This record gives sequence, structure tokens and C-alpha cells, in this order.
Amino acid sequence: MKQLILQLYEKSNKQWGYRRVHMELQEEYRMQINHKRVFRLYKELGIQSIIRKKHRSSNYNQYKRTEPETITTNIINRDFSVDQPKGNPTNKIEHNIMMLTFSAKINFC
Repeated sequence: MKQLILQLYEKSNKQWGYRRVHMELQEEYRMQINHKRVFRLYKELGIQSIIRKKHRSSNYNQYKRTEPETITTNIINRDFSVDQPKGNPTNKIEHNIMMLTFSAKINFC
């Protein structure tokens, strides 16, 4: 059993873990073996699968910017500072209501 597990492990270039080896033993070799037993044999043999590094896209740094490309001017001159203390009901409240229409119905989001 250990020789077969080592053979499958080497066949996969040391990339298969015990779960994949367990599936291979069941499907290809028609062996009824518990996955816990395969895991235990992996530990006894002192083998582990090699975890492959996930690669980022080569254009990742191109999209990551520190400053925005364009800065728009403050046209509506929003002032969010409040002169009264917190909790006063007369504090300034800013709302953004966007109107969307879907099939002759008016929906507010």
C-alpha cells in the first residue's frame, strides 16, 4: 500500500495531496480505503504535497495607482462642517437620491 501511494505521489511530481491520491486509489485501482488511512500513511511516509504559488496577473501593477488620474473640481461646494454640538437635530444631513426608471415604473435607490 505504501509503495503504491509513493508511486502515485512521484507520478504527480509531488503535487497531489492525500485527497487526490485517495480518489486515484478508488477510481483507478478500485481499492476500498478510507481517506483517514491514506492521510495516516502520508504522515508515516513523511510526504506532503507541494503547494503551488498563485500568480497574479502581469498587469496588476499597471492598475494599482497611488493617485487618481483626474481630479474634478468641487462644483457644488459641499460643506460638511457643523457649528452645533453632536446630537442636535439641526445638524446638516446630505442625501444623494438617484432616480432610476424600469419599464414605466419609477424606483428610487
